[in-house]
Amino acid sequence: MKLLWAAVMLMFSVAALAGAKNPADYPLGVFVVETHYNSTSSGAVGNGHGNIKEGDSVTGFDYTFECSAPFNASTGDPLNPSTGYQGRWKKQGTRLAILTVEIGNPKHQSECELKISQTSVIYSVSEGHLVTYTRQQYEDAIAWREAFATMTDPPDTDPTHFPLRVSILEVQWQKHPGGGSMGEGRGNVRSGDSIMAFDFTAPRCADTLSVVGQEKAYAGKWLEEPARLLLLARVVGATSGLHQCELRTKVQPNSVFLKNSTTGVIQTLTQDEYRARREKQKAAQAAQQLPAQAEAKTETRPAGGPNQKVSVASTPDGADIEVDGAFVGSTPSVIELGPGEHSIVIRKLGYKPWQRKLKLASGDIKVNAELERTK
Repeated sequence: MKLLWAAVMLMFSVAALAGAKNPADYPLGVFVVETHYNSTSSGAVGNGHGNIKEGDSVTGFDYTFECSAPFNASTGDPLNPSTGYQGRWKKQGTRLAILTVEIGNPKHQSECELKISQTSVIYSVSEGHLVTYTRQQYEDAIAWREAFATMTDPPDTDPTHFPLRVSILEVQWQKHPGGGSMGEGRGNVRSGDSIMAFDFTAPRCADTLSVVGQEKAYAGKWLEEPARLLLLARVVGATSGLHQCELRTKVQPNSVFLKNSTTGVIQTLTQDEYRARREKQKAAQAAQQLPAQAEAKTETRPAGGPNQKVSVASTPDGADIEVDGAFVGSTPSVIELGPGEHSIVIRKLGYKPWQRKLKLASGDIKVNAELERTK
């Protein structure tokens, strides 16, 4: 009896081993992107679409099957079939066997043969719908994934390697169809005391860039001066949200962009005009900081007279305002002047200077200069 029982157990063990599948015998990655089936008395029949990975090559395929049990679509990444089923060729290019598990019984593993027809497209899913990639689109998608990983986890974030300060004064963004964002705009790039205007396109970035002035500029470096500029897309001094964005640039070395903080209008100044403007601003700031000059101004006012608000505007906007020979701002602005007579001049490149004498006594007033173009 013992010998008979041992023989029976050996038979069951051999049968179990015979039914076991060795994963090493299934070297292909098979991602079932979509499957449809009907149950039959002997199992299930169906059809669908998928991708095969053999070595480094990925190919799409259509299939039909008739197996002892149906199977689910794969979960994971359709563009990386290794995340799906394991498979092997039964006949290269036409018959493919995959290791499946019974729906509702994951411990029960079996082999299902698919009759396939390889395709020129690669399958994926977007928002629950089947989509196809051409070979070029697939390669672009894989390249973008690699680039995205670098953009969102930059290998180099050493501030000393990004010596430029880049202000973005204007930008329009839209979604890139393959992921990320693309845009175009204008800004200035500063290196030391040198500043230049530039127009740019961003073919594809992991995220968008915000409009920032020079005081909150992005850190950057030239990849190819003056055509390619790489930004650490984080405002200088911030501690999170770091990513990279490459700009294709068209530099205007003899120009500087200047944005009116009130109207948002962007002017294009020559380098000489920009330097002259800066000198005026420095002189005006220095004058305000000198007590002696402040006292002298006070002495010229009628005793006890308070400052008055003067709203200064021009057509067009963005003109320089000079009061008594000193630069005080750009139109439109509200300035404060003491009672008495003042000389006000409005200047803008390409227009004749507008000049008036103002005699202030009480109450707030408005000045609106209609600028006349030079011939």
